[in-house]
Amino acid sequence: MASVRVSMLVLMCLLPLTAPTDWALDVSPASSSDGVFRLHWEGPGNTVSLEESTQGDFEHLLTVYAGDDRAVLISGKADGVYRYRLLDEGRNVVANATATVVHHPLARAWAFFSIGLLVFLATVWVVARGARGDDEVKS
Repeated sequence: MASVRVSMLVLMCLLPLTAPTDWALDVSPASSSDGVFRLHWEGPGNTVSLEESTQGDFEHLLTVYAGDDRAVLISGKADGVYRYRLLDEGRNVVANATATVVHHPLARAWAFFSIGLLVFLATVWVVARGARGDDEVKS
């Protein structure tokens, strides 16, 4: 019985040492082609602040989130490198992450548009031709 108590005491002493104390801030996707990405964090605290900087020194900051959620969706970003840092309730920096936005080239966008237009016109032509063929068969 004494050995069970000692084991329990050792286990209770070790639990606080093995509890997660580190924060993690993840960006998904790390490289975006449409200016949209998700920031997700895990850590021991509740209330956090998320700050954004387009420069590595974090002198020009924008607070993009403050609260107790565990994720935020960022959208509408132009081409560039965006750096984020997570601050805990005591305003200590606990994690950093970087997201890169590189939109599709304009030439590729026009190519996709052109292909879509051709498919649309071909579909209209096939439907119109088929409808005319039905009218001729009925006559």
